[in-house]
Amino acid sequence: MAIVYLVIKGGLGNQLFQAALGLYLEQAEGVQVRYLTHGFAGDDYRRHFLLDQFPALRDKVSPPSEAAGAPHYREPAGGQPADAVLADVIQILRHGPGRVILEGYWQNEAYFQAARAAIGACFTPHLQEEAILLGQNLAREGCIGMHVRRSDYGHHGLARTDFYRRAILDIRQAAGLLPVLVFTDEYNFCRFEFAGIAELSIVRGDLQNPLIDFHLLRSCRHYVLSNSSFSWWAAWLGESQESIVFAPEPWCLFDSNTRPVPGRWHAIPDAVQRQ
Repeated sequence: MAIVYLVIKGGLGNQLFQAALGLYLEQAEGVQVRYLTHGFAGDDYRRHFLLDQFPALRDKVSPPSEAAGAPHYREPAGGQPADAVLADVIQILRHGPGRVILEGYWQNEAYFQAARAAIGACFTPHLQEEAILLGQNLAREGCIGMHVRRSDYGHHGLARTDFYRRAILDIRQAAGLLPVLVFTDEYNFCRFEFAGIAELSIVRGDLQNPLIDFHLLRSCRHYVLSNSSFSWWAAWLGESQESIVFAPEPWCLFDSNTRPVPGRWHAIPDAVQRQ
């Protein structure tokens, strides 16, 4: 059995992209997936490994020494199609030495769409009953979940406030005056900017332990995303056929090749600005 060592890095959303690729490879190629997490020791943003909070993803961490000598494949830059990159990875697994290190962000559902059912089952964190009940209440209410990310994010670009306002208006025109629940790392900014919007509540985001916020955002019916993998995953996991999802473009100002928004979502151009 081939062994894939996945380099896990970034915040919760990025870690889920990496884990999703691993789940696809386990299902499609029968490989054993292990996580390399040593990079978190020097993370500039004080992020930490969170996949062990998902019961189905526990006990996958390996020390770097275990992967020593394995060939290191990095996700190519430059906008190469995801299906072509995935085909390269599979060829390496089938014809390589039996071990490989994979490193990248893998921010495209083409890398793992075929394993959607397995991913949905595995990407449920361990939560207290109170959080589970809150999520069930949000699901019954049919809330609009909105994510506003700003802190330490100016280099990526910040979604314009007009984008958020317009998205709420468009969803309400289609689905009625639904309550809006805003998850954010800048509570006071949102409190000021969105003060005039009826039936809107703001949650102070927990940056170090975001799993409850993630679960609650995922439990909403409709979504207004920031250009953040955190809200991307909440919408991807929580969406149904009736969900309306708005996302800003470009996704990343310094990398125009990063385009993770699926065609079924409403991607709004020129919705991201420099800080």
